[in-house]
Amino acid sequence: MALSKVQMLLDLLAGWAEFVAQHNEAVHQAETQSEPQGLALDDYPDRYADAVADLYQQAGQLEDDAQVEAFLHQHLIPFLLHPERI
Repeated sequence: MALSKVQMLLDLLAGWAEFVAQHNEAVHQAETQSEPQGLALDDYPDRYADAVADLYQQAGQLEDDAQVEAFLHQHLIPFLLHPERI
């Protein structure tokens, strides 16, 4: 059975969320193990992870391919183009 666009989107976002979580953990460990290198990360990595989790939660409410298309154009693509707006 072929995966629906909804399931493919959920799988993509779940993998993305896992990647972001692993990256953020590595960043936090590096910060605690060494002197700051002039990078002021503030809370951006955590806000980014929260935004990806929010996208996943929103995508979980989609029911058909047409809604996936709308979600991509209204939420996911703008987020990918301008993540600094989170």
